[in-house]
Amino acid sequence: MTFQEIATTARFAARRRPWLRPATALVLAMAWSSAGWAAKPQLRRIGNIAYEAVVRRMTAPNPAPPVAKINFRDFTYQLFPTQDTPDPSQAGVPPTAKAGQPLTLPVRHGRFDDPENASAPVEFDIIRVNLAVLPHAPDHRQVVVFGILYAGQDHPVCTGVVQTFETYHHRLWLMDQFTYNCQGGMNARYLPHQRQLRIRSSVAAPGDPPCCPSLQDAVNFKMDGRRVAASGINLAPGTAY
Repeated sequence: MTFQEIATTARFAARRRPWLRPATALVLAMAWSSAGWAAKPQLRRIGNIAYEAVVRRMTAPNPAPPVAKINFRDFTYQLFPTQDTPDPSQAGVPPTAKAGQPLTLPVRHGRFDDPENASAPVEFDIIRVNLAVLPHAPDHRQVVVFGILYAGQDHPVCTGVVQTFETYHHRLWLMDQFTYNCQGGMNARYLPHQRQLRIRSSVAAPGDPPCCPSLQDAVNFKMDGRRVAASGINLAPGTAY
């Protein structure tokens, strides 16, 4: 990575992480480039919904076209773990063999399927791709990708995954990741007029069978291309915030 690329990374990180001073962002960017890794995303949980400000530069496509022109149905995704240990009975992205590293899934024609991995089968389906017009995003454009992750034997639990992407200085960046329990028809939707991501996540009540949770958490995430703010939080009784 050249010094110009490091400086660009620092400016971009500072824009999306305002608590970083410019000098601190530059030092971190130099460390990321020399070590070959990016900062570990900070996981925030609101009830049964997990959110991470990732801000990670993708290696492909390189150089990247405008984000609206990228085919996200034929794309290699990086899903960041939201579980400390693999638990197929719970929604979430399982950890990889190398701690802190994302789960890399090359999706083709909208699907990744690994049926031959009998010990830890994984399926990832892209269900929708939306273009968001945001005032502070580069070129005022951000892509919101909605997917469903099935992990574990017989795929007992489905995890909804939402990731947002931007292009900046001809590089593609993964900005945010949201995950939730999509059992029972729970879902995520982008509302363009409100510039909000609305997520509903399943929550099991005492006595519910594993297949059919009867409660839900609901959160709206306001997006402007610079930050994400949670609002309209409506959690199931007894759910921790």
